Amino acid sequence: MTHPVISDLGSLSLTMQAAAWQSALALQDIVKYPVQITFCGMELINEQTDINLSLPYIHLPGSVVKIKFEGGLVGAGFLILSQGQDVRLAQALFLQDACLQESENAVEMILSEIGNVLLNVYIGNLSNKGDLHIKYSVPQVYVRQNNTEWADELINGHIPPEQVLVLNNSLSIGEIQINLHIAIIINYA
Repeated sequence: MTHPVISDLGSLSLTMQAAAWQSALALQDIVKYPVQITFCGMELINEQTDINLSLPYIHLPGSVVKIKFEGGLVGAGFLILSQGQDVRLAQALFLQDACLQESENAVEMILSEIGNVLLNVYIGNLSNKGDLHIKYSVPQVYVRQNNTEWADELINGHIPPEQVLVLNNSLSIGEIQINLHIAIIINYA
């Protein structure tokens, strides 16, 4: 059974396109220069679909930001960045700041903030679509590691996930382009 918030794929696609635009504006407000996020497509995975086929990159090294949410909609959102894309994103958005370059945890802090902004906007738009109230957890960041731990949680940690919404986006800052993958696990409240 499909959650009512995601039952109309046409409307859901428009909602996620709006989220891409809103999240670009939110990042732009933080970094103070133009950021563009292009919505490249989505896939709705139900419990009968093999998530490994829809997310072939989840077992590759990289970084992930995870935020759980609960209330009228329950689940978790994951911002998935492949190895190299994670550092490029952090550098493109923030690391020209000399203070951040000296910090050992700069990439983790930056990815946490970026993931927090992006996931809050995407999940928030989803919950607003259904007029649902939710609360978010503090972001967890898995930086530059083999993604086995979080991939196992994504696949097995929300058993059974009723649906997983996979969003593919492209973030552009000047000449730099980065692929953003977002997975939102939706369980029934």
